[in-house]
Order: sequence, then C-alpha cells, then structure tokens
Amino acid sequence: MDPCILVPIIIAMAPGSIALAVISRNRIGCWVDAVLGGSGWLIALLARLPLLSLIQGLSLAYRVFSASLAAGVFEETIRFLIVRYRVFRNPHIYSIVSIGLGWGLAEALIIYALQVPLAAAIQGYSWVVFLPGAIERNISILFHLGMTMLISLAIVKPAKLLLPTTISMHTLLNIVAVYALTYLGDPWVVEGLIGLLTIAIVAPIIMYTKRLFPTQASARKKFLAPI
Repeated sequence: MDPCILVPIIIAMAPGSIALAVISRNRIGCWVDAVLGGSGWLIALLARLPLLSLIQGLSLAYRVFSASLAAGVFEETIRFLIVRYRVFRNPHIYSIVSIGLGWGLAEALIIYALQVPLAAAIQGYSWVVFLPGAIERNISILFHLGMTMLISLAIVKPAKLLLPTTISMHTLLNIVAVYALTYLGDPWVVEGLIGLLTIAIVAPIIMYTKRLFPTQASARKKFLAPI
C-alpha cells in the first residue's frame, strides 16, 4: 500500500488530536470527557442503525431527510445527556471542549481513518482522492465542538429551545452537505461551502461560551445551582 495514504489520515486526525492534547494535558477529567464524547457518538450511531436500514427503500429525498433528522435527534439528545452529566460535576470550558473534540475525533476515526486504507486497497484510489474527506472531517469536528458548546448553554441557562436548535442545525447541515455534493459535484467546492457555513455558525457560539464558562472547576457556584 502507498505510504502516502497516511497523509489524508493525518490531516483528518492531527488537528483535533493536537487540540485535545493541549486542552486536556494532565487533566484526567478532560480525558474522561473525551472518551465519553466519543462513546456518545458511537452510541448515537448504533441507536439509529435500525432506522437507517428501514429507510433504504425510500426515495432519495426521503432518505436524505430521514437520515439527517435521525443524526440530529440521536446525536444531539445523547450529547445533551452526556454534557449535562459532566457539566454539573466538572463545570469549566476545558471539560466541554474535550467532550466536543472526543465526539468529533471518534467519528473521524471510525468512518474515515479506519476506512481510507481499506478503500484504497480495494478500489485502488490514490491518496489524493481522500484529501477532501480529510478536510471534511476537520469541519465536522469543529461543528461537533460548536454543538457541544451550544448544548452546554442549554444546561446552564437553562434555555429549552437550544436542544431543538442543535437538532435543527445538525439536520439542516447534513441535508445541505448531501445536496451540495449531489448538484455541485466538485468536493472541494462543497467542502469550502460547508466550511464557511460551519464557521459562521460555530464562531459566535465559541466566543459566547468562552465568556460564560470559567476555566477552573472551582467556579461551580457562580454558574450552576446544586443538583
């Protein structure tokens, strides 16, 4: 196998992994948060697999909508439960970021990094073919980070509409990505479009959440009522 196949895998995994290492460092709780985030993504995937098998006979439009909605509902609901559990015990920005990065990295590992060598070996694709997918994984990690932060706001405010908002954003972004690839064709153009859209959504969420949450867990009483 061409060793260059490692290039897109590194591009897909390295930025998020480095960010997680910098954020977590020697904070054991943050590494636990990352594992919980990754486990949450996997649980959400497994939970919706029966539904995905049921919609295979539907038209493309219904399949895209149903699969996108299922991703939004299952992922954001499970994300909410995990973030709620951890924020009440470890209420600082590092914990939230670690959950989001762990969530995105688990997805990147399972559906991209582990699949690329297999696809290259079976189909004979050049490593260059996988580069747009590597960029897409970084965009996805950023999106998961933003949704994790938005979910955290729903917990500390509390704001009941924020969970439906994350579900709607997740669903709509998936639909836009599928139809953009279908009609535009060029994966680089599609990733550029989705990347700009994701940044526009996530940037204000990150800036606001950083101001709201402390950097030290000792500030619990300032932000959270006891459970």
